[in-house]
Amino acid sequence: MNTKKHIGLEVKVLSNLLKRKVYSYLPPLDAELTDSERQVIGFLYKNQGKDIFQKDVEEKFVIRRSTASRMLKTLEEKNFIVREPVKGDARLKKVSLTPMAQDLQKIVIDRLDDFEEMLSRGISEEEMDIFFMIAEKVKKNLEDVQ
Repeated sequence: MNTKKHIGLEVKVLSNLLKRKVYSYLPPLDAELTDSERQVIGFLYKNQGKDIFQKDVEEKFVIRRSTASRMLKTLEEKNFIVREPVKGDARLKKVSLTPMAQDLQKIVIDRLDDFEEMLSRGISEEEMDIFFMIAEKVKKNLEDVQ
């Protein structure tokens, strides 16, 4: 009987469990969003007070103009963002979150903090440091593979 443990398999199992469990922590309205849309909302939330344009979304997520345009249009239709023309250049549209999206993102952040707390339950600070050190080494090994 082979009892050797495999890092890749353990990471895959953890990934599956994390995906399944994290969605149970998120508010129902968040279920309407794709992962990419969630990331854009998070980016806009973290950058409130700054002028963010479609080009910034394209660069941040390394996506094509057409992909960003479609995603922002969908978020606008779902009432998560607004695109407002900029004085002096009507072609430029500033992208910002609606109050509904801001409120939702606050809830998401709180629930994800609770989720992180649940994940680390029973794990000492020293064990967490070791976990992150090993995770960094595994990531580096993967980056070094050609």
